[in-house]
Amino acid sequence: MKTEDIEKLSLEELRNLANDRSVVVPETLSEGVKDIACAVSLMENGEETHVSPWLWGLIPAAAAAVIACVILFRQPQRVKDTFSDPTLAYIETMRAFSLFNDAVQDLK
Repeated sequence: MKTEDIEKLSLEELRNLANDRSVVVPETLSEGVKDIACAVSLMENGEETHVSPWLWGLIPAAAAAVIACVILFRQPQRVKDTFSDPTLAYIETMRAFSLFNDAVQDLK
């Protein structure tokens, strides 16, 4: 049935159609109708919901408190030893110092 046909029906015909159990109605229809009725009611009343001004001040304060906690209670990262063999670590350190020394000598 088209929308134009439904609009032409009388009130009695609409009631009979609504009471007809052979017509399959989607399960989510009642929720949608309730949502629309609630929206229409709110629009007709002209009432607007406002958030209290103190709540808008509370949001940045809570964000600042979370940031402060993260900064204050953050554990410093421990340096991980990359060499398990001390001799190998010493050799690599000497090689790095040698490279650094060569670079400084080239600048002179």
